[in-house]
Amino acid sequence: MNFGVIYPECSLRYALFVVVPAPMIYVDLSAGKRRGPAAIIEASTNMELYDEELKKETYLAGIHTTSALAIYARGPKKYD
Repeated sequence: MNFGVIYPECSLRYALFVVVPAPMIYVDLSAGKRRGPAAIIEASTNMELYDEELKKETYLAGIHTTSALAIYARGPKKYD
Protein backbone atom coordinates (compact mmCIF):
# COMPACT_ATOMS: atom_id res chain seq x y z
CA MET A 1 0.00 0.00 0.00
CA ASN A 2 1.31 3.46 -0.78
CA PHE A 3 0.83 6.67 1.19
CA GLY A 4 -2.59 8.13 0.49
CA VAL A 5 -3.50 5.17 -1.75
CA ILE A 6 -2.80 7.37 -4.76
CA TYR A 7 -2.78 5.52 -8.06
CA PRO A 8 -0.80 5.51 -10.16
CA GLU A 9 1.95 6.06 -7.60
CA CYS A 10 4.64 8.54 -8.57
CA SER A 11 8.00 6.99 -9.38
CA LEU A 12 10.89 7.74 -7.07
CA ARG A 13 12.67 9.63 -9.83
CA TYR A 14 9.91 12.23 -10.19
CA ALA A 15 8.52 12.38 -6.65
CA LEU A 16 8.77 15.61 -4.72
CA PHE A 17 7.90 13.76 -1.49
CA VAL A 18 9.17 10.33 -0.41
CA VAL A 19 7.64 8.33 2.44
CA VAL A 20 10.05 5.81 4.00
CA PRO A 21 8.30 3.41 6.42
CA ALA A 22 10.95 2.75 9.07
CA PRO A 23 9.78 1.09 12.29
CA MET A 24 12.17 1.17 15.21
CA ILE A 25 12.04 -2.20 16.90
CA TYR A 26 13.68 -2.61 20.27
CA VAL A 27 14.24 -6.13 21.49
CA ASP A 28 12.25 -5.59 24.68
CA LEU A 29 9.59 -3.12 23.42
CA SER A 30 8.75 -4.36 19.92
CA ALA A 31 5.00 -4.94 20.17
CA GLY A 32 3.45 -1.68 18.95
CA LYS A 33 6.33 0.16 17.34
CA ARG A 34 6.66 -2.39 14.57
CA ARG A 35 3.20 -1.53 13.20
CA GLY A 36 3.58 2.27 13.43
CA PRO A 37 4.51 3.04 9.82
CA ALA A 38 1.82 0.72 8.45
CA ALA A 39 -0.76 2.41 10.69
CA ILE A 40 0.27 5.85 9.40
CA ILE A 41 0.02 4.72 5.78
CA GLU A 42 -3.36 3.13 6.47
CA ALA A 43 -4.59 6.34 8.13
CA SER A 44 -3.42 8.33 5.10
CA THR A 45 -6.22 6.72 3.09
CA ASN A 46 -8.57 9.16 4.84
CA MET A 47 -6.61 12.33 4.12
CA GLU A 48 -7.99 15.14 2.00
CA LEU A 49 -6.26 15.34 -1.37
CA TYR A 50 -7.23 18.98 -1.91
CA ASP A 51 -5.38 21.57 0.21
CA GLU A 52 -7.85 24.37 0.93
CA GLU A 53 -5.16 26.83 2.05
CA LEU A 54 -3.03 26.38 -1.06
CA LYS A 55 -6.03 25.84 -3.34
CA LYS A 56 -4.23 22.88 -4.93
CA GLU A 57 -4.24 19.12 -5.06
CA THR A 58 -0.81 18.89 -3.45
CA TYR A 59 -0.50 15.14 -3.97
CA LEU A 60 -0.06 15.89 -7.69
CA ALA A 61 3.46 17.13 -6.81
CA GLY A 62 4.35 13.44 -6.47
CA ILE A 63 4.42 11.14 -3.46
CA HIS A 64 6.41 7.91 -3.59
CA THR A 65 6.30 5.26 -0.86
CA THR A 66 9.36 3.02 -0.55
CA SER A 67 9.39 -0.51 0.76
CA ALA A 68 9.43 -0.77 4.52
CA LEU A 69 12.85 -0.83 6.14
CA ALA A 70 13.72 -3.46 8.73
CA ILE A 71 15.55 -1.76 11.57
CA TYR A 72 16.50 -3.76 14.62
CA ALA A 73 18.20 -2.32 17.67
CA ARG A 74 19.09 -3.49 21.12
CA GLY A 75 17.87 -0.22 22.60
CA PRO A 76 19.63 3.03 23.40
CA LYS A 77 23.35 2.68 23.95
CA LYS A 78 24.46 3.26 27.53
CA TYR A 79 27.44 5.53 28.08
CA ASP A 80 29.48 5.61 31.27
